[in-house]
Amino acid sequence: MNEQYQKIRFVYSCDVNRLVKVKVGSLEGHFPKPSVHSVVEEECLTSHCVALQDKVVHNIYLHCQIFCNGRPFGLPVHTSFKSFTLRYNWNEWLVLPIKYCDLSRDACLAFTILDVHANLENHVLGGTSISLFTKRGILRQRMYDLKVWPYVSGDGRLHTATPGKVRTCQQQPVCTSESTDFRKSRIDRVSKLSKLYFGGMVEKIDWLDRITFRQVETIFAHDRDSQCDQFLLIEFPVVRFGDVDGYMVYFEPNGASVGYFNPYPAIGRYPDPEVGMENLVEAKHHILARCSRSLIADREIKPNASTRDLLAKIVNYSPNKLLNGEEKDLVWKFRYYLKGNQKALAKFLQCVHWGVASEVEQAEDLLSQWVPMSVDDALELLSSNFSHPTVRHYAVGRLKEASYEVLLLYLLQLVQALKFEPIEEISGGVDSTFVQGISHISFDNDVCDPVTPVQSDSPEVNIAMDHSVVSSPDLATFLISAACKDTALANYLYWFLKVERDCSVSCALQKTASRSHGRGNTTTNKEIYAIMLERLSRALARGGTEARRRRKLLRKQQLFVDAIVQIMRAVVKESGNRKHKVEFLRSLLNQSDEKVSLTNLAGLPLPLDPSVKIQMVVADQATIFNSALAPCKLTFRTLDGQNYTTIFKYGDDLRQDQLIIQMVTLMDKLLRQENLDLRLTPYKVLSTSINHGFVQYIESDTLRDVLRDYSTIQDFFRTHRPSAGGPFGIEPEVMDNYVRSCAGYSVISYLLGIGDRHLHNLLLCRNGRLFHVDFGYILGRDPRILPPPVKLTKEMIEGMGGFSGPYWQDFRNLAYTAFLHLRRHANLFLNLFALMVNSTIPDIALEPDKAVRKLQATEAPLLLCEMLKRERFLLHLTDEEAVQYMQQLIDVSISAKMAAIVDMMHDVAQYLRK
Repeated sequence: MNEQYQKIRFVYSCDVNRLVKVKVGSLEGHFPKPSVHSVVEEECLTSHCVALQDKVVHNIYLHCQIFCNGRPFGLPVHTSFKSFTLRYNWNEWLVLPIKYCDLSRDACLAFTILDVHANLENHVLGGTSISLFTKRGILRQRMYDLKVWPYVSGDGRLHTATPGKVRTCQQQPVCTSESTDFRKSRIDRVSKLSKLYFGGMVEKIDWLDRITFRQVETIFAHDRDSQCDQFLLIEFPVVRFGDVDGYMVYFEPNGASVGYFNPYPAIGRYPDPEVGMENLVEAKHHILARCSRSLIADREIKPNASTRDLLAKIVNYSPNKLLNGEEKDLVWKFRYYLKGNQKALAKFLQCVHWGVASEVEQAEDLLSQWVPMSVDDALELLSSNFSHPTVRHYAVGRLKEASYEVLLLYLLQLVQALKFEPIEEISGGVDSTFVQGISHISFDNDVCDPVTPVQSDSPEVNIAMDHSVVSSPDLATFLISAACKDTALANYLYWFLKVERDCSVSCALQKTASRSHGRGNTTTNKEIYAIMLERLSRALARGGTEARRRRKLLRKQQLFVDAIVQIMRAVVKESGNRKHKVEFLRSLLNQSDEKVSLTNLAGLPLPLDPSVKIQMVVADQATIFNSALAPCKLTFRTLDGQNYTTIFKYGDDLRQDQLIIQMVTLMDKLLRQENLDLRLTPYKVLSTSINHGFVQYIESDTLRDVLRDYSTIQDFFRTHRPSAGGPFGIEPEVMDNYVRSCAGYSVISYLLGIGDRHLHNLLLCRNGRLFHVDFGYILGRDPRILPPPVKLTKEMIEGMGGFSGPYWQDFRNLAYTAFLHLRRHANLFLNLFALMVNSTIPDIALEPDKAVRKLQATEAPLLLCEMLKRERFLLHLTDEEAVQYMQQLIDVSISAKMAAIVDMMHDVAQYLRK
């Protein structure tokens, strides 16, 4: 670059004693047509307005005015008369009676285009404006295309209504088919490069500059022609120092000591090298506060009344809430006082800096002295917030105190918690040959093929695989050990692991193209669940006779499911109507396969419910439902001669339904512990893959079919369960079942945020039990407009005898009681959902970081809290306040008009679909 371009030359505006001047060039574009209202009010527009004429006229001129501090400054100037022929081109320098040294920082030029009518009256055709100084205080130079705003005078105020320089996102639509975004970005890029060139930041090459600027002019001309707007071309003079261009910078006399308001502030970005670094003061305070010298004093210290209240508040925080620095220091200071409170242990472990050896030593010592946590609270220690092996092993130790029934309830989340375990610990129980070949695992369906016997002279392998003698096991070892001792646990653990492995493989295939370096989380999960399946297979193979029999049954279950999947795949591909497909399905079920015969299953435990031993598939009772995915109804003959009916769904992901049914089962158990039986129907659901699975079939009718065939719910009950002495001519037990189940599912659907509730997924049994199915929307998601908090229709309330009957009051009391009982177990549900945050269940994977918060928070109805966020479990309220809130929720749901309209629209859609 030449030496002359290496220096920036400038002059202060306060030192320039010359008049302001600007060159007015041409007016490009077409005048927009005036509105009909304007033409009617001003009759002269009809014959004299330029916008209504197709030819160029000579009686228009331009008015120019300087504004300073938002007010007109000095006298305006006008262009001289000029006779136009083909275009409006003044090409005239206007000299304004204002000097540069007299301008203010916000000085602005306002242009107004005027038309002279036959009666010598002026009519405004348009206006535009531009500041004389840029946002950096530099006088503008060279040419500008200013957008003309039609039928308004130029506005020179600070917040102008006629800005000549309009940002790309604010411009009007263009009248061309060319890509708008590409064209505008090209114009912006060329304009910026031109400024750099004229500012001396780009080296000048004469022959190339001539070619380039011809092309630039073509680009700008094409841009102006493609716009629906008008543009006024103006030119500012160039400041020159001899042969070198310079700048005029705004400055006032003694400006260095005078502060002024900048109307065009620029956002400054300054690097802070200390961002993200450790605060040395806080680090020193932390070391001094937690040093070993304070250990003796901390053992005897007791909190005062206010500190005790603050500690109680911290201990009662929800499980997913992280403590700030002050709260951590407070809990650490009174850790010996809190060790008698089992709920405070999780908060204490959150305060420990696990990278500091002295703190880890104190934490491990105190952990053995602390009052043991409950099994429900220990689930929090298995979340992603706690990664230290000591903490996770302690949590597993607490799980060892739980019964197999409780472990079965939490098994789905415990399998998810394996994602937070170090893969080294999970693979630690596998023999070395398997660990070395982990990258060559074949992810087929035969994960339970006979394994190669491990030589007995390998002591490290024998010790690692002996799951029953490990004193402090990790989570993986504990789950496999429990599965070796319980048939149901082994059954569900196998299927949960298999589904997670298949899901991880599917996700890995989808994300292969987007992964660059290193091993992603999906790959890690794939390895984790592959190792777990292999360890489970090896542990069962090395167990006793019963363990080996379980392994053989799992292998046979896999072949059984594969056979049904192959049949359903063939049925889906088969052309023809539903009747033909049903006959085809039955014929396939009667055929024998070389691996497994569906007509002779020899007491195989059903994967959906291993307590059910099935003998054969009753092919003659198989049918296909009239649905888009065509699920089939399969009836199995059990060893005791009974029939067990299931629905096998192919092409449907049942993991979300499986999760909700698990929650319903858990809530039913918790309510029964409080002697509150709400006659819930927690039917069984098992996902055997990410696109197929089993659902237990419950004989029932949809609420829409009941109302269509029997008009009312009470008529349905009277038809099937009449009683002359019962209420409304119905058996009392039926009415009791109906009221209790309505109350239970109303509370549960609200707490879990179950959406898309309509009369086709509310089912009613003849014994009065009502239950919900199809949980495609959870955690507050709902495809419907303004869904009610609780699904309660007028027909459901009439089934209880109306608002004035005793059953309606029983319903409300049961709902309030159930809500109060379940909110006392809120931490358990938050812990369970916190373990699911890394799952690929649709409504959780959509926003995994908000899954637990969705369970906590909801938007209250407008009548209640003006749409403020509220916790679903209302832990911040007393029992009385929570009941009042629930009362209002029920009242709002009953009066929801939009829900009734949406139900009617859904019925019409179902009718048209059929």
